[in-house]
Amino acid sequence: MSTADSRGHWVRPFTFACLAACGGGAPPAERLPTDEAAAIARVQALAVTCPGIEQALDSITASRVSGRPLLRLVDAVRSAPTRCEDPLIATRGSTAARRLAHAAWSDHDTAALARIPGGTLEVALALRRADLLDELRRPDDARRELALVLALAPDAEAAAQHQLLVVAAAARRNDLPELYRLIAAAPIAERPRLAHRAVREVRAEIVHAVPDGGPELATAAADLLEQAGGPGEAIGPRERLVELTPEDADAWDAVARSRIAKGRLEDGLAAWDRAIAIAPAQEAFRLAPIKALLAVGIPSRASERAATLARDARASKNVELLVIASAGAALVDQALALALALDAHALRPTDGRLAFLVAQRHTDAGDKASAARAYAILLVCGAHGRAWHRHEVAAKLQELGADGLTALNATLPCEPVEPADLATYTAALRGVH
Repeated sequence: MSTADSRGHWVRPFTFACLAACGGGAPPAERLPTDEAAAIARVQALAVTCPGIEQALDSITASRVSGRPLLRLVDAVRSAPTRCEDPLIATRGSTAARRLAHAAWSDHDTAALARIPGGTLEVALALRRADLLDELRRPDDARRELALVLALAPDAEAAAQHQLLVVAAAARRNDLPELYRLIAAAPIAERPRLAHRAVREVRAEIVHAVPDGGPELATAAADLLEQAGGPGEAIGPRERLVELTPEDADAWDAVARSRIAKGRLEDGLAAWDRAIAIAPAQEAFRLAPIKALLAVGIPSRASERAATLARDARASKNVELLVIASAGAALVDQALALALALDAHALRPTDGRLAFLVAQRHTDAGDKASAARAYAILLVCGAHGRAWHRHEVAAKLQELGADGLTALNATLPCEPVEPADLATYTAALRGVH
């Protein structure tokens, strides 16, 4: 049996027998598998009765597992389906495993904390106390427990959690200068996580002040406010964010949604235009203004935007922009959407994706016969000289019913690609009818 040192690493085994804590009729502790996943499976299998819970916990203790592996094994015992009517009795005892299990089966309250003594030299107990104290919104106390962990056994996960708690404590004290300093001093990749934790801690009335600290806090505050009250509620930090990051297309997209929600249509459209200028290939930024104009009941302006996008795409002869323009036109004008799809396909006639798009646009326009023929050509002729997603194309032909079968039986402008594979699909389609 492998065991673990204070850092939670599996180390060489010790021979062990059942401890006195196995009393109360519990079977003796057993040798757990050396693999942690297998050990978890075993303790869960044991913990189906009260004596089984005791046996599982005493096996964990005897294996000398510590730190996070100990927590994971105890949590596995706690999550196992059990027929034990009173797990709190089955988990009584002074070992770390029993204390952790006893607290886990208790409500996460002050009483549960009392069952796990502070200042312990057992890393797993300190980690669990830190978790419970954090849940009780006592970040300073939780931070002290994690400081003990870091002193005993340096751990990257504990260090990251400790930093979160330092930020949380500053936020709960409303010490905004310190909060800004802590986040600015953190590695860039860590700042969003710290900022989101900070805004969870501050009072609602000062959330709007938090964005003064930087873009990460602005984003976190906006996300919190939007989650609570919709995009309009986040307008303050969203506006601050585009001031701080004027070349961030996603920030302009977000502020556009907030402005629209506040009834500022023209300002919202201007924000989307800014996002488009920064990221012209992003389809969502191109389509959002058209959708917004339709949502506020101005279809004529939505059509104008779609037509302008179509003109720009055709002038550029850019296939991807033509595809985006087709998607925009599909919101207001099916004929234009089809024409743009045909334009894109003409530029890349062997591209199966574009052939499939043409077929879809025929369907949207209500021309089932043309859609069926386009799908049939793609099924038989393939794309780039190979079969192209025949299961998906065949499903579309089946949806078109008689039109699909008629198109499949017609003379098509190519030699079949991969005929043996094709025969499977055509036989199935013809069998359906």
